This record gives sequence, structure tokens and C-alpha cells, in this order.
Amino acid sequence: MENKFIDSTVSNIVNESEYKKISEKILSIIANSLKNSLGYYGSSTIIEDKVNGHIATKDGYTILSSLRFESPLATTIYELIKKISFNLVQTVGDGSTSSVVISQKLFEMLNNAMNDEKLLKGYAPKEIFDELKKLEEDITNEVNSKAIPITKDNFKIIRKIAEVSNNNDPKVGQNIYDIYKTIGKDGFIYLENSSDNEDHYEYLSGLEFATGMIAEDFSNNKHKPECHFKEPFIFMCNDRLDSTDLNYMVDSIGNLVARHTKPVVIIAKSFSTEFVSCWIINKKQNPNIDICLVDFNFANKNQENIFNDIALYTNSTVYDKNFDNKDDFVRNFYKMLGSCDEISITNKTTKVIGRRCSEKDIEERIKAIDEDINKFKELKDDSFNGRIFQLETRKANLNSSIVKYYVGGDTELEKNNRKYLIEDSIFACKAALETGYVTGGNLMIPKCIHHMIFNPNELSGILLYIIKESFIQCYRYVLLNASFTEERVNDIIETCIENNKFYNLKTKKFENDNETSIINSAKTEIEIMKAVFSIIGILVTSNQFISKGLV
Repeated sequence: MENKFIDSTVSNIVNESEYKKISEKILSIIANSLKNSLGYYGSSTIIEDKVNGHIATKDGYTILSSLRFESPLATTIYELIKKISFNLVQTVGDGSTSSVVISQKLFEMLNNAMNDEKLLKGYAPKEIFDELKKLEEDITNEVNSKAIPITKDNFKIIRKIAEVSNNNDPKVGQNIYDIYKTIGKDGFIYLENSSDNEDHYEYLSGLEFATGMIAEDFSNNKHKPECHFKEPFIFMCNDRLDSTDLNYMVDSIGNLVARHTKPVVIIAKSFSTEFVSCWIINKKQNPNIDICLVDFNFANKNQENIFNDIALYTNSTVYDKNFDNKDDFVRNFYKMLGSCDEISITNKTTKVIGRRCSEKDIEERIKAIDEDINKFKELKDDSFNGRIFQLETRKANLNSSIVKYYVGGDTELEKNNRKYLIEDSIFACKAALETGYVTGGNLMIPKCIHHMIFNPNELSGILLYIIKESFIQCYRYVLLNASFTEERVNDIIETCIENNKFYNLKTKKFENDNETSIINSAKTEIEIMKAVFSIIGILVTSNQFISKGLV
């Protein structure tokens, strides 16, 4: 008798051929949802939100973060792409749409090439990905070699970068230019909706450090992993907080929140899984509890000094588990707490707005830092240059200004839409101040590859061709969104690459290198490429998918 059970077996495994097919389809669906927003003539997407108000936006990450999938495989791939995209946005402010559109074309071309005897068939996926990483370094060097540093003499370029990143809004470009001219690259800008329809801004004191929330469960922003609190309590510990600390901390913090109805931010050297899980569960059970855990795992003296700078700035008394008695902790808990006007926390950075210490305290700390800098400089030993740079960075951070930029608009919908675009401009300008700028926009990397010397029959040559065509795909949609025909699009792309020209969509004219306003930060081009290769690396080098449930 025929065994019918064999054909009806159900498992939680998706095999390689099915996995590749579904992955390509999912990536295509995501890319298609984003591609029409590309460029000056890109269209907006209306996103339903019955709770906070519906929005219309061109912002790639906002659109991406609003997508939903039902199947476990689709959801997993989507979440991986969204995480890579968010890291890209937090680094350079732009590129979500570009990275996904390029990834979709690259994945499609790689799959076709890996099934072609004349191209990549016979190469292992890991071998292909390793070569991609080598080429990433080569292309990065090409882009950096063309980067133009921003100096006092050409600082006006910041206005152009801000305009281009903000759909060519000259007023926003001027505002951001004026702000950065005052605060420099070490200052930072925080966005908030205006009470009217006009943009305006004010200068405040602020502090920023490169560590953020330990888990996205603490986020209170519906659209992205971010926690923003006003006048929070800040508790700092220079040691690991674990399950042994929960008994007395849960009660103390619970009473604090109940009595004052204020947010609480815990900054510690590290946290145990049990400690973090406890507060995540508390947050889920009581959504009104505003709490966030920030992992500040200082591994050297410089990082420890930055930790102490934060304590000074927020007027926090650091809790030392090795010396402070737990009974004293309970009695003195309230006195140990620091605060600030506002705090903004992502998964990568924390911004503290409004210090609680005196001007004299800051001056004394900076004076002590200056004394250390002078001591190292007097030694006239290049091996101490790293220490001097760390000290100067601390000094700049303590001296830094924050600008609160109020985003205007006729409706809250318009303000929110503009806020995402202005945020892109800010990150793009900050990246350009760090790494310089390049011309060419979406065709920068194809132009770099066009002038690289390679053998088209070798693995590196085949991959460079595929990378070039994939990055061209992004610019192709920019032109198609401007209602150009396929023939006209091909002519523009060929002219730009072959003759090193730039096509200005606003004037409908080709421009030379020294006159074009089509510019971007070098860091943006590089980070988009890295994001693309990260997405491709996950999809190409995986050979199956295993779900926690049945698929």
C-alpha cells in the first residue's frame, strides 16, 4: 500500500531553491514599494495611522518601516533589511530607498550569473561574497580619493548638500548652513514640531555620546527605534546591574515613577539578561512606564572619563556597587538621581539636552582636560597623538552646542513629513563635514567602477560589472520618476558615465564637475554600498530558512 504520509510531511524548513526564490520575490516587493519615491520628482506614499494621524511621505525609511508581511520568511528578511536600513539612516540620514533598490537588482543579477556557465556558476556563495568585500574596499578607496574636504573656504557647499537632501528646499538649506557655521561639526541639531507654520531654531547646551538603548523595546517612537523623554530622572552605575539588584531597584524606581510620573533613564556599565528582561516585561505590562536602559560599557580610561563627564553634566551621583551599601542606596536613591531638559536615545547614540551642573563645573573640567593636553604635547612624542585626540574630543563634546530646530507647516501631517526630510539633510551635512563631499549623486559609484582597470572574464571583473549595473538601476528610477522615456534615460546615463557629466533634473541640462549642484557626502556613498553588501551577504550566503513555527 502506498504511504501517503511521506508527501504530506510538514516542517519548519524552507530549502535552498525555495528560499532563494522567495527571498528574491520579497526583496522585489520591498524595492517596488520604495522606488517611486526616488529623486526630485519622486511621489509620496500615504500611510494609514488611525491613532497618530495619517501621513504622506517620501522618506524611504518611514515607508519601509510601515510595511507588513505574513509569512515567517518574508517577515524575517524584511526585519533584517529594516535593521540595516535604520543603521544607514542613523549614520548618514539617507539611502534607505537607494540601498534596497540597488540590493534587489544586485541579488537578481547575482542569482542569474550563478546559474550561468560563462559567468559565476561553479563559484561558492562564500567565495563570491568574500570577493564583494574586497571590491568594497577598492571602491571605498576610489570614492575617498575623489572626496573634497570641507574647509572655511568652501563651507558654502553645506548649503547645497542640505538643499539636495531636502528636495531642493533653499530655505532649509540656508538655515542648516547658518547653524553648522555657528556650531561646527561637533554640535548637533534636534528636531521638534513648531507651534506655527514657520521654521525657527534656538541654541542650547548639549552633550552627545556614542552608545544607546540596549533594546528597541524601550522605544517610544512609533516609526523608528528612538526614545525621547522630557525632564527625565537619570540613574548612573559604574558596574554591571544584574538580577541581584532587581529586588531593591524595582521598588525604588516603581515608587519614583508613581510619585513623580517622570521618565527614568538607567545608564550602567553593563546589564545582565535577567535585568533587561525584567524591565522589558514591566514596559509591556505597563506601557505608560517611561523607562530606557543605556549600556555604557567603558573598556578603557578614556571611556570611563566620558562616563564621568555625563555624570557631571547631568548632576548624577554615580552608584558604585563595590562601596555603596544597599540599604544606603534605598535611602539615598532620590538624591543620586541626575536630570536634564530632554534626552534623545537611539540604538547608537544618546543626546542630552540642557545641563544640570553649573558653568563653573564645566569650566573646571575643561581646564583639567587642557592641562592633560598640554602635558602630552610637551612630551613631543607622536605616540601620544591618539590620547591628545581623545582629550580634545571630550573637550569639544563638553563645549558643544545643540540647536533645537522647530519644523513648521500648515498641518501636523506636513510638519511630520518635513521633519524626516530635514533630518536627512542634517545627517548628510554632518557626514560631509566628517569625510568631505563628492559630485555625481546616484552615479558616483558606477563612474568610479567605469574608470577602474579590471579583467571582465575574472571573478572580480564580473562582479564589478554587476555592481555597476545595480547602482545604475537606482539612478534609472530617479529619471523614470521624472517621466523620461526608457530611450532618453539610457542616453542620459550613457552620457553621464562616458563623459563624466552630471544631469540636472531641475534645469534639464548636463553640467560639468566644477558647476554641478549634484553632490553628496563621500560617507553617504560608501555607507549605502556597505548596506547593500550587508543585505546581499545575508541573502546570498544563506542556503535555507528555519522558522520557529511551521511554514
